[in-house]
Amino acid sequence: MKPFLPIAAAILTALALMACDSREAQRQKDVGPPSPTPALRDETKKLEGAAAVGINGKQLRRSVDKVLDANDERNRQLQEAIKQLDER
Repeated sequence: MKPFLPIAAAILTALALMACDSREAQRQKDVGPPSPTPALRDETKKLEGAAAVGINGKQLRRSVDKVLDANDERNRQLQEAIKQLDER
């Protein structure tokens, strides 16, 4: 159980740092809603380094990409709902 804790902490820290990227947030404001994303995002490339500690980095990256894509889609839906409410 103890070897799992540092790995889990490192993964959670990496995810938190990616979520708090202020430059990305500013770019999203400037560009507008995100366009359909490619299969693998550049910002999750670092997760493939988890292979060094025995975790399948590509699988982890794909999993995180799916979560981020779902989050982007949900944000897009919320933005559309806000626009519809503003139009009323």
